[in-house]
Amino acid sequence: MAMLGCDDHFSKKPNLISRLSMELVSDFRENKTFRNGRYLDSRYEYEGREIDLDNVGQLDCISIETPSEFIYKQNEMKFPVSTGIPELPDYPDFPLDQLVRIEPKEWNRFKSMPQGLNLREFYNLERWGNLRFVRGVMEGKQGQEEQTRINGIVHVYETVDEAGARWYRYQCDLENGGLDENLFWSETSGFMPVYDILTENTGAARQIRYVNWQSVNNVYVPVESYSIRFLSNGEFDHSRKTSISDIEVNEPIDSSVFTYESLGLAEGAMIVDNIQKKIYRYEKGEPVFFSEFNAKWKEKEKRNIDKFRLFVLVAGFAMIGAGIWLRRGRRGTTT
Repeated sequence: MAMLGCDDHFSKKPNLISRLSMELVSDFRENKTFRNGRYLDSRYEYEGREIDLDNVGQLDCISIETPSEFIYKQNEMKFPVSTGIPELPDYPDFPLDQLVRIEPKEWNRFKSMPQGLNLREFYNLERWGNLRFVRGVMEGKQGQEEQTRINGIVHVYETVDEAGARWYRYQCDLENGGLDENLFWSETSGFMPVYDILTENTGAARQIRYVNWQSVNNVYVPVESYSIRFLSNGEFDHSRKTSISDIEVNEPIDSSVFTYESLGLAEGAMIVDNIQKKIYRYEKGEPVFFSEFNAKWKEKEKRNIDKFRLFVLVAGFAMIGAGIWLRRGRRGTTT
């Protein structure tokens, strides 16, 4: 907080509150996702009071995620930023919003919110507790002893609500952490998970996640979601609320969405490829090789200048020689 220009002292961590707008296009078959995340607001609060800070601002981000790489471009929320290129020492500062980076697929685990928001997480059972693992144990894949143990701590309940819709509850006693995991899903949600609640043995909620599913073009979509998490001491940790509008499902996707064209690059933008360890310039819609990593830019620039000077010098001597020859030719004709 001191680095952000705040001299106040806090007894607990202030809260960062952000509002984000996201344009998202996801091709589930090709496993490709385009995101254009823009921060509408970002501020720190402490006990309901906004903290006056300097240099506060989240980075907007446009990105393309594929099975082999993660391509992204950032720009600051309030004003354009220029930055150096660490992979090309001594190169002049370059506009941040024209600097593209390509990272390995594994880099995705470090993504921030505008880079990481993805509808797929709601369809992935791995994101809904340990249900997939427990199912394998109950099928005997981990041996008889583990199967017997799981059968004693896992329970599944079924009920019918007033409208006649079936509901299911999966409960698992997480012995090591003293926690109970509860998953709820409903016939009205296409049997997709609706609630994920993690509770302590005392009954206090540690984590809650809720998803409102609606059928769009015969596909259940998480149009709203809300999650909140508390620390083991009961203090608030973080919460997230999302809502989706302007939904299109199973509609054609323009192939240019997953190309450099969708990143809004100007001619001459830089592309830093951390997979190939090379730097490219964006020219006429394509990346053109520019430099290897850690090349000494000033020396390269100096060599180019020296070549130019040599060219000018040779051309100058050639013009002088041509002038002397022409003068001699004229003299011979006069004589």
